[in-house]
Amino acid sequence: MTLPSLRATIAMLILLALIGPASWFIGRALADAAADGDLLASDRLETVGVWSTHASLGAAEGDPILRAWVARTAILPLAGGEVAYFWTTRTTTGAALNPDCAYEVTVPQPDARWWSISTYDDRYRPIANAIERYSVNSRAGVSRFTVSRTPPDDQTAWLPLGEAVSFELFFRVYQPGPGFDARAETSMPAVREIGPC
Repeated sequence: MTLPSLRATIAMLILLALIGPASWFIGRALADAAADGDLLASDRLETVGVWSTHASLGAAEGDPILRAWVARTAILPLAGGEVAYFWTTRTTTGAALNPDCAYEVTVPQPDARWWSISTYDDRYRPIANAIERYSVNSRAGVSRFTVSRTPPDDQTAWLPLGEAVSFELFFRVYQPGPGFDARAETSMPAVREIGPC
C-alpha cells in the first residue's frame, strides 16, 4: 500500500469513527422528537383556537412519525368517526398552562354521545393525585370545573394536578354528531385562569 492510499484509508476510518456515533445521536434525537410529538406532520396538524388536533389520528393513513407519537404517549386513538381528539397547553387567551395556577374549564355541550377532558404530564401519563381522578366527563353532570393542585370548594367539579411539573389538557368528543363542528372555536372548551400562580 502506498503512503497516499494509507493516509486516505486512515482518514476514512477516522471520518467513519466520528460520523457513526454522531449519526446515532442525531437519529436518536430525531426519533425522540418524533415520538414526543415535536415533529408531527404540520400539513395534517390543525389548530382550533388554542386547541390542536391531527387529521390522521386514529386513521390508517397515519405516517410513521404520528405512529411513533401514539406509541410513546399511549393515547390509543379510536377511528376518526368514533372520536375527535384535541389537546392544549394554553389558556383560551394563549397563556401557557402552569400547574401552580388554578383554571376554570367550561365545556360547551357538544353534539356527541359523550365527552371527556383529561390531564397528562410532560410524558403523557395521567397525573397521579390523592383522589385518583384523571378526567372529567359528561357523565359527571358538570360542564364547568376547576383544574388545580389545591381543592376548590366544590371537589366534585375538580380535576387535580397532583405534583405535576407541567401538564396538558386532552379533550375527547366521542361519536360526534353532525352538529359538532370540529373546526369552530366555539366547540372547544374555554380554559380561564382563576387563581393566583
